[in-house]
Amino acid sequence: MDVVLGRGNTLWRFADCTMPDAQGWQTCAVDPAVVAARVSGLSYGFCMYDDLGTTWSIVSGKFAEDILPNRFFYSRESLIGKPFLEIRVGDRDTVAPQSVENVDVVTNGLPAGEAVVSWKTPSDYGGGRTLGFHVEYERGDGTRAAFPRYLVPMASQTGETVRMRIRDLSFEGGETITLSITAVDSVGNRSAPFIKNITLASDPSRAELEESDITPFSSSTDLPVVHGLKVSVVDVLDKIDPVTGKMIPVQQHGYKGGNHLYSAEKRLVRLQSARNEFVAFQLNLNGDSPRVRVSMAKYIDPHKANNFDPFRG
Repeated sequence: MDVVLGRGNTLWRFADCTMPDAQGWQTCAVDPAVVAARVSGLSYGFCMYDDLGTTWSIVSGKFAEDILPNRFFYSRESLIGKPFLEIRVGDRDTVAPQSVENVDVVTNGLPAGEAVVSWKTPSDYGGGRTLGFHVEYERGDGTRAAFPRYLVPMASQTGETVRMRIRDLSFEGGETITLSITAVDSVGNRSAPFIKNITLASDPSRAELEESDITPFSSSTDLPVVHGLKVSVVDVLDKIDPVTGKMIPVQQHGYKGGNHLYSAEKRLVRLQSARNEFVAFQLNLNGDSPRVRVSMAKYIDPHKANNFDPFRG
């Protein structure tokens, strides 16, 4: 449903259906814009979804669950209840919408070969409305193609801005392409194309970062002991057999006391990340103790990056 109901520049609507009649038929309203998108070549088909969800009931104290029941729907392949679509049409519309007048292009901060192109929805005076767009491109070698439909926005209200993210295609960084945008109304009339050369995002600038000393700490078997428990810290992806104590995967001798995260000698856990990343580690307690309580205090070294010492204090 995420693919076809609202994402990928599709049109969708909710509607209540009538109750089934004596023969089991229901009538469901379909928004005219959804039909018009198919008629005008802006979509590839229809999808109807029975948004009933999972139901449950309690009868005589007994709980019953019905997981995503399909109560009333038949597919078009059904031999006994094939659905049909009834469309009522109005006056003929032969007037094309106005052309797109200008586009704005933004490439700052985007990956190479991408761009965000925006333009305003033009007017239509033929009785319908501007519903969407056909967008094509031509490369310097003469190759021409249409942008995938999921990248092309549907029209908004007249005068309102729509945006298209150019991505997922094999454009080069800094490449210049010829963009062609044609407005389409609700019966398929097409405007004259708006054509403009645009330059896509170049290769992003590379930041020069100083090398960091992130070599693993020295291995150690001399683990801190707290109330009879040996304390070690390992990676969140490491596994330790709770019965044998063996590690999966097998690590070198002394790994629990010295690895890329933990130094038993220094009693230090060292975590590293880029901005907005998550960091994690496993605290491993080995031994027998009638009572265990784990707490963490923050320690800031003014000469180094922020670090944490769970044994401090």
